[in-house]
Amino acid sequence: RNTHMKGCKVGVAVRSHSTRADPVSVIGSTFRECGRGVFIQGQCCNPTVAKCTFEHCTASGVCIDSGSPQLTGCAVTNTPIGIEVLAGEATITECAVEEFSDVGILVSGPATMPRIVKCLIRADATGQRERATEVVVGAVAQSLMAGAAALLDDAAVTALPPTVPTIGIAIEETSAPHVEDTTFDNNDINICGLGACGVVEANLLGVTEFDNVVYVGATSDVVIQENDIMGTRRGTGVGVYSGARATVRRNKLDSVQLAGVTLRSCGETTVTENEITACQDAVVVMGSSVGKSHRNQTDLATVVFTDAAATFTAATR
Repeated sequence: RNTHMKGCKVGVAVRSHSTRADPVSVIGSTFRECGRGVFIQGQCCNPTVAKCTFEHCTASGVCIDSGSPQLTGCAVTNTPIGIEVLAGEATITECAVEEFSDVGILVSGPATMPRIVKCLIRADATGQRERATEVVVGAVAQSLMAGAAALLDDAAVTALPPTVPTIGIAIEETSAPHVEDTTFDNNDINICGLGACGVVEANLLGVTEFDNVVYVGATSDVVIQENDIMGTRRGTGVGVYSGARATVRRNKLDSVQLAGVTLRSCGETTVTENEITACQDAVVVMGSSVGKSHRNQTDLATVVFTDAAATFTAATR
């Protein structure tokens, strides 16, 4: 059937499930104090969810479990997870995900390929720390950190904190989102990929408590390009660890507490044409990292080696 909801106030979840390509739209509705506000399931279930508000949901505002739905102009606040994308090729545009306690957008599942464009992903990490004597650690963020730590060798255990309260976008299991023109603010880590792929492009990545953007694991393969990475309080700007592969190019990295880019036993990685300022070092290469760094603009030490000089090539031009 054709289903259309408009201007509703809903106190329980709406579930959309379809094996046929029926048009479904949910527009201008409010979902409050649900488990999940909207649950989308079924390969042919491609609803449009537009200008909806999700507040105080106990699991997530929206859960997408397949299909190619359109999520546009929605606001998700005060949830553990803002939006879950577990399968399919969703398009998430101009959505604001704020004041979450765990993860803003969770992308999980093999070959899950959402497109995230012109969104705002902003936790209240600072306020959370100021209000609570003991920071409540999100279950998903904690699990992701545990998985990352298991892949790090003993020398790199300090690369990531054991627990992180809030992650802007968490990516798992060879998922490959395209994150573009999105603003991140007040998160402990902005983007964390564990065995993840995809593209991170032209985003404004605000100051984080720990690493700003980090990918871990041999199945990780990501392009990080043309982003403004605004800094960290204790961490690196871009971290590529434990077999992860990356192309890091044409980014601006500023005011990072440690190195602009840190590579720890990474797979084939290229760091090129980045502008790196006000960091402790430009690029730090550790362990058995493989790749090259060249044509970066910086007034810092271009590349600092520990023990990877035999497998990593560095040039000042």
